[in-house]
Amino acid sequence: MLSPANYTKILPALMLLLVCACNQRPERFITAPALDTLSSRHTIMNEKKLQQLTQFGVDQKSGISLDFFFTTNDSAKAQSLSDELSALQYHMNTVHASSGNVHLFVASGSSSRMVMNLQSVNAWTDSMCHAGYRHDCSFSGWNPVTE
Repeated sequence: MLSPANYTKILPALMLLLVCACNQRPERFITAPALDTLSSRHTIMNEKKLQQLTQFGVDQKSGISLDFFFTTNDSAKAQSLSDELSALQYHMNTVHASSGNVHLFVASGSSSRMVMNLQSVNAWTDSMCHAGYRHDCSFSGWNPVTE
């Protein structure tokens, strides 16, 4: 058992340990270099998806809604992103654990109708990648809303 005199010796060390533990920042889920790679990959995918959509009568003047998805390693990050996108008038679904990986969380929602030309879709995708990055979430992509 520790005597009161020993507490005064141990207490400062415990406090320092606690402060150090609280100040450690966990690694980001998505880093700045990963954001750049992600944005580039989505630009390539956007062109392919728009080409595929022409088979269903979607052209550069068409306005359709998009379902979108983000992943991250913390439900609070996903909820924070969801709150921001809700404030921008996106319809957001409930944040939930990923069915494929119990350590990941998903924020998903849908946009209002948007023009489906490459320039508009690339600008929107870039804004979504950056919104995700601000909340340490990775933009996973989009699909047209099927009605």
